[in-house]
Amino acid sequence: MNCPFCNEQLPEDSRFCSNCGNQIGSGTGGTGGSGPDAVPYYQIPQINSSMPEGGKKKRIGKWIAVGGAALTVVICGVAAGAFMLNAKSPKEKVIAAFEQAFPKDKKGFPSEEIFGLSQLKEMAKNQDVEQGLELSLNESTIYGTTELIGSGIRIDTKNRPSDSRAADIGVSYGGMDLAEIQLYYGDKRFMAAAPQLSSYAFMLDLGDGLGNRLKDSPVISEMLLDSGIDADSLADFVDETLEAASDTENRPFNMEKLFARYQEGCKAKAKFKEALTVEKGEKKPFTIRKKEVKCQGYHTVISKEAMIDFLEESSDFFLEDEVLEEDFLTALEWAARLNQILGNEIPLNSPKTAVNDVYANARKQTDQLIKVLDDSLEDVEMIVYLDKKGNLAAFSGTTSIYADGEEAEVEFEVQLKGGDYPLQNLEAVLELSADGERITIDVDRQGTFDKKTVTDEISVDVTLSGESAGGDYKMSYEMENGELEAQLDIRAQRLKILSLSLDGTIDELEKGKSIHMEIDELRIDSTINGQYMALDGEIYLKPLEDTIKEPSGQIFDVLEASEKEWMEAADEMMQKAEPLFEDFY
Repeated sequence: MNCPFCNEQLPEDSRFCSNCGNQIGSGTGGTGGSGPDAVPYYQIPQINSSMPEGGKKKRIGKWIAVGGAALTVVICGVAAGAFMLNAKSPKEKVIAAFEQAFPKDKKGFPSEEIFGLSQLKEMAKNQDVEQGLELSLNESTIYGTTELIGSGIRIDTKNRPSDSRAADIGVSYGGMDLAEIQLYYGDKRFMAAAPQLSSYAFMLDLGDGLGNRLKDSPVISEMLLDSGIDADSLADFVDETLEAASDTENRPFNMEKLFARYQEGCKAKAKFKEALTVEKGEKKPFTIRKKEVKCQGYHTVISKEAMIDFLEESSDFFLEDEVLEEDFLTALEWAARLNQILGNEIPLNSPKTAVNDVYANARKQTDQLIKVLDDSLEDVEMIVYLDKKGNLAAFSGTTSIYADGEEAEVEFEVQLKGGDYPLQNLEAVLELSADGERITIDVDRQGTFDKKTVTDEISVDVTLSGESAGGDYKMSYEMENGELEAQLDIRAQRLKILSLSLDGTIDELEKGKSIHMEIDELRIDSTINGQYMALDGEIYLKPLEDTIKEPSGQIFDVLEASEKEWMEAADEMMQKAEPLFEDFY
């Protein structure tokens, strides 16, 4: 046979090549491996036979242990480095805990989980909806109201933000419909009707050319002439201001845009957070969810300078906001122009001067207020406790307030006892002491939310020089049958003096989309004299189902109508009103 590596002629039973040393057989005697890249058997270093076998294993084990330890150190170092890069500082932990405990959104709160309250609010503002309220008086012992039993009011509104909206207001007396008022706005027309009082639907066209319609109105033109008002100037003014008001995107005094600019452009909040001083303190146990939990303490200081800087920078933003100043200028220009048209004297030099005066006075008043606060406030020193998950468990603090040369000590303590949402269970105490007197405000809140039942109880007690007052609020809601009970009691010297209670049933509910509640009883009790008043009714909010219709009746254009037509409409209303209201006399 020939060696597959060097082609040397070898005996047939050879396991190794005598020329190159490679293993060529299937035996187990070699350790050099096989293949073209295998190490020749005779080139493999031999272990020193003088070293005891046990020593070999010990030395190898030693280096394995050292290598493993080194690898562990490296891994732990990398992990620790990654942790340090992502770990929050004490200040970040405290800020995050407060933001989690007092969130902007109410995710996890029963109002959101059950009803979708924020969605309902947004829906009521910006979507096509119907909403309404009806209340009727069914019992009363209060003097002067017994004659009104069976009377009530009903308000139904429909809103399509894109083009129209309407309201239907009904008044009943003694179980009988007394009057109904229908209101409507759409296609730049405002309409109003009272079917029981008039056969007309009164209409004011607010569309283009309103100024000329005012000027040409048989009744309005006479009034303008008698008053010496320039009708043409008034017409131009009305058209210009109406056009500006219809520009909803750029309308003056847009508060939503103003606060959006504040959030984006003012750094007061960020600087306030930056100015906080937070240091890690000692741990302390607190009872959370009925279990003792050891919580980490953080010494926190809110400096007076930080509070004053926040107020100064915030006020500077609003006083220097160019859009807000321009809105004030526009409003004063319109007011000055209208005064001129109406022939009134203008006590101001010019709108621009007026704006400057307003802003100068606002700056002066703001500076005075900030100075008063600067002289009155002191640093707020707190200790904040967080649980292992970084949730706010408790915080307490002290500060001083100076007023009229006297010092008032302020102490507060709040403990959050856990629950399904941050503020479900808590105890809070606020004490103010000055000149030997002390005011104490105690707040206790307890609640449950087990996905079947929601309860909430809040008690507030205010004590001053032995005198006490307060209130108690209780609420329960059964998710399965929709039964809702709520009661608010007002106390003085531990005695209940007034009570407001509600018993109702939410019989229709689609989270964030629609809600309907039957008000079985809305009751007001005066425990001082034992008198009470009880009402029933309903309240609802739902997507718009029907079309929005104009009020019924013959169109009566309030600008085109003559004086004679106005007199005829007034006579009709008087004749129809007399039998409706005769029971009042």
